[in-house]
Amino acid sequence: MMRARQLGVQAELPNVMITAGTSQAIDLVIRHLLKPGDTVFVEDPGYYTVFGLLRLHGVKLVGIPRKADGPDVDVAEAMLREHRPKLFIINSVLQNPTGSTLSPPVAFRLLELARRHGFVFLEDDIFADLQADPTARLATLDQMEHVIYVGGFSKTVSASLPVGYLIAKRELVHDLTNVKMLTSVGGSRFAEAVVTTLLERGAYRKYVERLRQRIGDSVIASLDVLSDAGWEVFHHPPGGNFLWARVPHVEDSRDLAAVAEKHGVTLAPGHYFRPNMEVSPWVRINSAYVNEPRALAFLKEAGRRPARKRA
Repeated sequence: MMRARQLGVQAELPNVMITAGTSQAIDLVIRHLLKPGDTVFVEDPGYYTVFGLLRLHGVKLVGIPRKADGPDVDVAEAMLREHRPKLFIINSVLQNPTGSTLSPPVAFRLLELARRHGFVFLEDDIFADLQADPTARLATLDQMEHVIYVGGFSKTVSASLPVGYLIAKRELVHDLTNVKMLTSVGGSRFAEAVVTTLLERGAYRKYVERLRQRIGDSVIASLDVLSDAGWEVFHHPPGGNFLWARVPHVEDSRDLAAVAEKHGVTLAPGHYFRPNMEVSPWVRINSAYVNEPRALAFLKEAGRRPARKRA
């Protein structure tokens, strides 16, 4: 609760549920709130694992373009004239894959749409601790009236310690706890104990401070490398793991993935990050690997790649 309150989310124990990572939290919400044929708004581009999970449940995905300051509110409002979504899934801070962060004006407008049209936001804040100076979340501004907030530790401590949490209205947390008991019984007591110890002893705070500095330095260096190689970057994030980048004259990033493969680099084409697998010129770059020799060779060759249109 202390971590949530630091962001301005006023939660008490009955508002909180511990989960086996944010993925389980999102899955529980989808299982409980949605049924086949329902419509969900998602960000375009966004997190492909969530898209796959929604398709698995037979849900219709409607993509809302992600801009540097959050989802395009004008497009969302226009889409609300055609669709009645039950849920809008958003990655507010250091968004995967663009690295962009929701601005307060956009957050206010999005919440106004939720109030007028009766849908709920599922706010995935998995990268919260990688942000040095916290900004407003939807949950901060709304206090759980139209927002379900999820967070976790997999992006900071380890993906091998799947510990997350969900904050929502008390009655919803009660219902989701029942769903969790039916589907997984419980989480890992060992993983939860490790994370609890790190938090209680202050080791987590000190570790994250060092991690932010290392990641920030990595992002700055990566931006320089991409610029020198002729790449265009969607947004210059202050931290986080990801950069969303393109080679200006390449229309389909599958061409870039083919070049990367020749250099022994695995690269996910941009269409993986789009709700309905639409062609994209963009790719997600992990700043931690940009200065490795194979990555440097790929980035330089790709930046010189001639334009080619697919049939």
